[in-house]
Amino acid sequence: MLLVNQSAPAESKNADEEAADVPSPNAVPEEPHPLAAGFKKCGAPQEAIDALTAPKIPCNGWLKDAHWASECDCSSSNVSEHGCYASEDGPISNFHADADPILNILDGLERVHAACATSEVVRMVFRYNQVIIKMDTREAVCIPSGVTHLADFLKVAKAASRLALVFATTRDDVINADPRLWTDFTSNTSLIAISGTLHPIELWRLIKCVKNPAYLNVLNQKFLNNASLVDFARFLEPNITHFMFDTRYTCNSSLIENVMALYGDLFMRQRGNRPCFKKLLLIVTDFCNRRALQTQLCRLCEMLLDGEDCSATILTTMPGDNALVDTLVIQGFKRGRGGYLQTLDHKYEKYDHWVSSSNGKTVVIGFRDPRVAPIPEDYGVPL
Repeated sequence: MLLVNQSAPAESKNADEEAADVPSPNAVPEEPHPLAAGFKKCGAPQEAIDALTAPKIPCNGWLKDAHWASECDCSSSNVSEHGCYASEDGPISNFHADADPILNILDGLERVHAACATSEVVRMVFRYNQVIIKMDTREAVCIPSGVTHLADFLKVAKAASRLALVFATTRDDVINADPRLWTDFTSNTSLIAISGTLHPIELWRLIKCVKNPAYLNVLNQKFLNNASLVDFARFLEPNITHFMFDTRYTCNSSLIENVMALYGDLFMRQRGNRPCFKKLLLIVTDFCNRRALQTQLCRLCEMLLDGEDCSATILTTMPGDNALVDTLVIQGFKRGRGGYLQTLDHKYEKYDHWVSSSNGKTVVIGFRDPRVAPIPEDYGVPL
């Protein structure tokens, strides 16, 4: 019987093969590929390879962390588990995943099918059974109704610099969510526009949570219960220097009482007679007589900060007759360029503007023009 020696050594290379491995002295080394400069080889570092033959090496040589350096055993079994490098044929280690905070944000936005982990919210439409959220990437995501779903979303998302909140129906989860979540959610926001249908307490809760934006627009707002500006004026935060409020659908749309709500409750009591607005817009449904007009103009100017770009605007749905125009002319007003204002039924009404400037502060008063029919929104925004 023929026996074969299976432990025989492998055949050695011949002289030609050994010469092929030696580079020629005149050979020019090839330049690395341009894409190779931006990549590093995946795998364990040289220190980890040396640990395979050594019983133990100092850990803080490449982990750079005192906590891990004191507890980590850099033997061959632990180097792959706690290393900062990913193996070529396996997932990254738990240590590396936990050290990257963006992964937690990505998981949260992935649950609502957002395309980008850094997308920001520009519009939130609150409906009966869901919240439709539009991102700055022009995509729309939806979350179910409820305090838990809304709170989970506010924890992982951020609002854009301009945020619109539209309440197609009342939502109790808005006022029941932790107000600190709304404050953190709007930390990068400079303008918030609120419209739709709300209970007064819901708007009051939102206004108290807005501690960072400088612009607050409450336009085309309806309330299910009696509410007016006097219920919210004293809660405006000092950071809000641009304030717009629509009184047409409140229980008090009078010019004098709404100006007094800001002047008495906010300017005098809360701010200690310190000017607080750069831009102020009030939409009312009436006007005052000649004797009271001078007092209202003085109060508006007192609430404005110093600066040429500071202005207060009063728009009234009442048409201006000859008597009102004569009163404005006596007070030094001049006719300005007209504008349009949107109604609750999505139509645009034209307003005639009258402008006056005193001590660098501008006051604008607008009357609805009854000669121009409202323009539907389908025809576009008038210029």
